[in-house]
Amino acid sequence: MSMYSIVVILTFMDGSWIENKPNNGEWETAPTYVECTARIGEVSKEWTAKYKEHDPKPSTFLNGCVLKEKETE
Repeated sequence: MSMYSIVVILTFMDGSWIENKPNNGEWETAPTYVECTARIGEVSKEWTAKYKEHDPKPSTFLNGCVLKEKETE
């Protein structure tokens, strides 16, 4: 079974950052690439609203779907 790590990092103007590691410091996962990219969109939208007025200001989203486990045939 394939499994993708959902990586979302938001950097701020002062060089600090936050990561989406809600599972005891582990990246969230998704069983398909499509679900992974959908979750990246959700997290990005949530964080854009949440940190809109944050000081320091948000700077850049870094994100990706990293293949964690590959399906075996």
